[in-house]
Amino acid sequence: MRWRPLLSASFALTFALAPVGAQPRPPAPPRAPPPAVDSAINLGLVFSEVASRTLPAVVTLYVEFTRRSDVMLYNAPGFWGAPPEEPQRRHGSGSGVLIREDGVIVTNHHVVEGATRIQVHLRDGRTFAGRVLGTDPSADLAVVKIEARSLPTAGFADSDAARVGEWVLAIGAPFGLEATVTHGVVSATGRGGLGMNEVCLLYTSPSPRDRTRSRMPS
Repeated sequence: MRWRPLLSASFALTFALAPVGAQPRPPAPPRAPPPAVDSAINLGLVFSEVASRTLPAVVTLYVEFTRRSDVMLYNAPGFWGAPPEEPQRRHGSGSGVLIREDGVIVTNHHVVEGATRIQVHLRDGRTFAGRVLGTDPSADLAVVKIEARSLPTAGFADSDAARVGEWVLAIGAPFGLEATVTHGVVSATGRGGLGMNEVCLLYTSPSPRDRTRSRMPS
């Protein structure tokens, strides 16, 4: 059994070569993330900052309106459907943005079209009655007023300075889901006079029952 002395000598040599009081080697520092990762993180932080500043000025409009049945369809030859119903109250919702501290709100025309009652819900939980000051159906815009003071607002930017491909955020309450944020890019500029507003209006509001399909202001 000659291997035992050799094994003992090997251990002795190992301990003899080790420096007295040697400390364990510290772990390697973590690698820095690639520049692309830093850029993505910084962009996300910018989105969060813009959303936090804008959300207090975004409101939700709950609208009550009256829907009438189509009497002309009922009187058409060969129509065997149910007789016209009495006017019924319907409800919808949409988004708006406070643009003045005294309660002036910009929203979509199709949100408040034919409204008999408007309730505006603020981000801080308060609710106010709203009234329509004016609308522009061709641009699908409307102005609503609530009686309140010292409200947070969102400012206007210079649309002429917008460039194709720039990031934009859309904040609102689609389907009644308040404080929803999404993002995209400017797809084109200078395309007025092509009837795009009318086409978009028909797409977003095909019938009164679909008024909750409101676009979010950007």
